[in-house]
Amino acid sequence: MVPTPRDPAATLVADDDRTIRAMAVPVLGRHGWRVTEAENGREAVDRSVVDPLDLVILDGVMPEMNGFEACGRIRALPKGDTGPILFVAALDDSESVDRASGAGASEYVNKPFHGAVLERRAQDLVRLHRSERLLQIEQARVLVRAEGWGGPVRLWVEDNGPLESWEARIQEIATERGRLRGRLTQEGKP
Repeated sequence: MVPTPRDPAATLVADDDRTIRAMAVPVLGRHGWRVTEAENGREAVDRSVVDPLDLVILDGVMPEMNGFEACGRIRALPKGDTGPILFVAALDDSESVDRASGAGASEYVNKPFHGAVLERRAQDLVRLHRSERLLQIEQARVLVRAEGWGGPVRLWVEDNGPLESWEARIQEIATERGRLRGRLTQEGKP
């Protein structure tokens, strides 16, 4: 079963700074999210292989493997190209933001950051990602059936009834997706 946009998420926080991890875990955990920690980029990639994650939060500068390389490697994993990656780094130059984006980061937040900013961005990214997945699943369930030879064509959603109910669900998901994208855009990327 696909989790709904508001179900608890599985999240990985990868940062070599124990203080950052200690701050992020309770902020995300208070929503019932399962939060896993990694101390470097190599651990982040390894955990991404093992655990299905709804969100990966990466620091830019870490030992063994930096966040940029880890981001690229996670994106190269099977199904690693779909989930959101939130880059949280002290690097505040436009080159670092572009580099993170080029590696596959979904969002970029500068350090130091407020817990509420991390919480909001994480929630929005997970909801957006799950809404997009639900939309894809709903669209994939559409079956075309011809009623009678040469008769009109009706669209049905597998196990969900006629098109009217499907259209309402798709509209609901699309509206939520648009609202989340708008909020992320309004908050702006650095």
